[in-house]
Amino acid sequence: MVDNIKEYIINEEVAKLYAIYEAGTLDPKDQEELQGVLVQLSQDKMHEKVVEKEHFVWEEENEQFVLRVLYELALAHYEQGMNYEALSEFELLSVLSDNQAFSKAMKKHLFALDQELEYEDFTLAWLEGDEKLFYMRDFDVDYERQFVEHLDAIDKKLEKTKKIFF
Repeated sequence: MVDNIKEYIINEEVAKLYAIYEAGTLDPKDQEELQGVLVQLSQDKMHEKVVEKEHFVWEEENEQFVLRVLYELALAHYEQGMNYEALSEFELLSVLSDNQAFSKAMKKHLFALDQELEYEDFTLAWLEGDEKLFYMRDFDVDYERQFVEHLDAIDKKLEKTKKIFF
């Protein structure tokens, strides 16, 4: 398996590395090291997309897993109270993906941070749904109503971000 991991790292195969990470079959030290590699590869891919002024293509498995790693990092920052970092990361995720549903979900995360909603309160508003999704998309009626009321302001803010990157 170690040879496979080295090959996957060289070929920047985030999806395959993530599958190994998610299986949890490595010892804790190697698991932590693999997590760091996943984050670094994903951040490098994000940097490439920004420099090339390209979106992540949702239909490409590897790119979807890059978004997943970056999303999980942003969510961890939110959970740890690192709201400035999380805000920046969710903002980038919302403009770098070509998938409209994912981008809209990232706007809902941005809204929570803009409203200074604590992470726990944010997760309480989340309605667990489609198990195939790796991100939080659907929220309770009150949260969705408030989000819609503030969507124009969020879109205006993101337009500035899009102009910087595209």
